[in-house]
Amino acid sequence: MTASKIVAAAASTAGGSALDIDNVFKTTVYKGTGSAQTITNGIDYSGTGGLCWIKKRNNATNGDHALFDTVRGVTKRIRSNTTDQEYSPSDSLTAFNNNGFSIGSDVNINTNNDRYVAWNFLKTEKFFDIVQYTGNGSARTIAHNLGSAPGMILVKRTTGTQNWTVYHKFSDASSPQAYYSRLNDTIKFVNDTNMWNNTAPTSTVFSVGTDSDNNTNGETYIAYLFAHNDGDGIFGPDEDQDIIKCGSYQSTGTRFEVNVGFEPQWLLVKRVSEDTEGNQDYHSWAIQDEIRGIGVAPYNQSAFAHSHILWANGDAGEGLRGDLGGNGNTDIQWMATPTGFSLPDSSKVECNRTGNYRYIWVAIRRGKIAPPESASDVFDVDRAYAGDDNTPQFSSTFKVDFAIDRYNRDTTNDTKITSRLTGTAFIATNNTNSEGGNSQYDWAFNTGYRNGSSADPNWYAWMWQRAPKFCDVACWIGTGSGRTISHSLQTAPEMMWVRKRNATEDFTVYHAAKGSGFYLELNSTTTAQSASSAMWNSTSPTSSVFSVGTHGRTNGSGGNYIGYLFSSLAGVSKVGSYTGDGQTGKQIDCGFTNGARFVLIKDTTNAGHWYLWDSERGIIAGNDPYLLLNDTDAENSNGDNVDPYSAGFIVNGPANNVNGSTHIFYAIAA
Repeated sequence: MTASKIVAAAASTAGGSALDIDNVFKTTVYKGTGSAQTITNGIDYSGTGGLCWIKKRNNATNGDHALFDTVRGVTKRIRSNTTDQEYSPSDSLTAFNNNGFSIGSDVNINTNNDRYVAWNFLKTEKFFDIVQYTGNGSARTIAHNLGSAPGMILVKRTTGTQNWTVYHKFSDASSPQAYYSRLNDTIKFVNDTNMWNNTAPTSTVFSVGTDSDNNTNGETYIAYLFAHNDGDGIFGPDEDQDIIKCGSYQSTGTRFEVNVGFEPQWLLVKRVSEDTEGNQDYHSWAIQDEIRGIGVAPYNQSAFAHSHILWANGDAGEGLRGDLGGNGNTDIQWMATPTGFSLPDSSKVECNRTGNYRYIWVAIRRGKIAPPESASDVFDVDRAYAGDDNTPQFSSTFKVDFAIDRYNRDTTNDTKITSRLTGTAFIATNNTNSEGGNSQYDWAFNTGYRNGSSADPNWYAWMWQRAPKFCDVACWIGTGSGRTISHSLQTAPEMMWVRKRNATEDFTVYHAAKGSGFYLELNSTTTAQSASSAMWNSTSPTSSVFSVGTHGRTNGSGGNYIGYLFSSLAGVSKVGSYTGDGQTGKQIDCGFTNGARFVLIKDTTNAGHWYLWDSERGIIAGNDPYLLLNDTDAENSNGDNVDPYSAGFIVNGPANNVNGSTHIFYAIAA
């Protein structure tokens, strides 16, 4: 199947362009009701079909995995954590829809008030395929339509009790076709040339031998095939991007990073071999996803509990081993990086056990590849509503990746910025305090996020989704030496906010109008621009990396850092500058058509504040309420500082149009 045929067969992106990631894969969380409900997530099962893999998140009661696919049909369930044959409860998954799926009242997938996650895979060339076949007891090949050699194959007998069988391209360095493991078990990858007939799969077939696990005469089997893109992906606007990869790494017991080539949003990891004592406690199949949390460790790593693991071979709730044995260590996670994932030190033995052990993985790329076409798809402003574990306190129409929130605009309060990557952690934009924590931060929502349960209408949040050529977030550990940091913006960032997380420090800002030899301070009430070659290493950022120097604010040895990156995108956002003329009615053209929804302005010639306006609170032809990112002051409505302008915004106020001063700004379209 060609790329053009895939586009026609599966859900296409806006305007009929090539496939993006969220057209073929989606992680969706939902809350059980005990009654029939429809889960809407934008996945179109009505075309090529696919797999819906559901798991309860909060406990092990009725916690078995439930896998449904369009090849076997609705209600037909198999479990990744058992040997059970296919079972068909009539009230389970009842429909595959053109924008999600429908479920009945079955307790395994819809118990009232329980929380669930569904991983949705569409059959798509060079991503995922499903094949059903009947065993014949003789070595043979099975045809598939993946369009490339599979990176991983999962096989389950559906007409009888049988173990799952797993092939992985990187289970062995030289002969992976001679090895297999079991998805429902903790066994290592076993050398058995009969299972896959000692024959590597190709772009059109995979082989089975005579083993009853995958080829008993007269029995029916289902096979799920996962691709391994290796520079041959067909996704994104130019139909040339990879979105799924398989691989392996060797444990070291010390921190290191695995280069995938992209930041993952879904990750499956398993250790291949036993330890020297033959211990198999650490062989479980771990699954993480960005909705529930593939985060980065806070500076206090022992307190890290953001990333929530589920186990494909167990019924336990997320984050705990439950009935899978092991040493009870819950600090076991793979942490996201802009180019892959990182492994913590040996105290987190689950994923980086001392002793040079082999681990295999499957990763699906985070985010969209194509830039957004509308600001409303990636930015929103909302006031607080009463939230719970099913309803976000701050609502949006998209998955939120980071946010600025301000409790009670009418009184003195901190303004805080937080991100999906850092989970429950936050940093105030108005002071130098190190990263703090709030256990009520919750990012496990398909849209919006939560910071408590208050419905205070004066509590506001400004929410962003990371997207190409719009904004991004990157985290790194400092080295003390000049270096580059990878990012996914696909264009050179024009503004960056960088903060050291594990110590008292200023919030340091790069702006393209000032250049790489200067910096500003987001938290400062007095400082204008300052010169320093050590901050950005006197090097302008590029479309793939930005530079940090030797300064402790951006790259001190051993420091934990986070950077928020912004750029101009036609019709969506504008990072720019203007020279004040001291007059009323100065028009700032951002290239918008319906004016600005968000405006941030700073005088860089003189000491001055970071002024924030938004249309939710009011950008009108009259007095406009503003807040200050660098101060705890209550909202101020004294003065007509900005006015609406269809192409951008108008500045009037003396602080934002000082004659002869350079003002930098960041604006997002309405």
